[in-house]
Amino acid sequence: MGAMFNSALAALGSLVAFAPAAAPIRYPYASEWEALQSDWSRIGSDMSTVIERESGDVKKANTSARSKA
Repeated sequence: MGAMFNSALAALGSLVAFAPAAAPIRYPYASEWEALQSDWSRIGSDMSTVIERESGDVKKANTSARSKA
């Protein structure tokens, strides 16, 4: 039984050997440096957007608090 299993496993292995290799994944950046630069640029842009939005909310809150006083 074990020999038959080993033979079947060897047959499957030989079929995989003839299968075409997967197409290489195309990486959108030329280097890891460019990828990191793009990531940090996007993070900085998101942070700027949040800071601008939150500072506007704080100004609105301060204005409404002053008008109630």
